[in-house]
Amino acid sequence: MFPKATLERLKLYHRLLSEEEKEYISSEEIGERLGILPEQVRKDLSYL
Repeated sequence: MFPKATLERLKLYHRLLSEEEKEYISSEEIGERLGILPEQVRKDLSYL
């Protein structure tokens, strides 16, 4: 089970990635675009 905060951020990541036409994107870029630390992005994605 995902922590609720992680689930909410995963929704944000999904929305951002759905809008992008890039093949690759870094956790740094995701974090910068969403105002989230890249370390948190990587930790959240590790649940997948």
